[in-house]
Amino acid sequence: MKKLAKEIDGRPEALEKITGIMDLRLIQKIYHLHEPQFNEDTISDRLLTRIITKDFMS
Repeated sequence: MKKLAKEIDGRPEALEKITGIMDLRLIQKIYHLHEPQFNEDTISDRLLTRIITKDFMS
């Protein structure tokens, strides 16, 4: 885990701060989450599902 952490360019933040540091528009653009009925909670659920699925399939 320490070896992996050294390869990450950035600094750790508490998960409670995630809504303040994320760029929601950029996330929606990259992961094609353009449905207007989503709020931040459902977007995070859908985003995690896509990331997990991509990791599982590769």
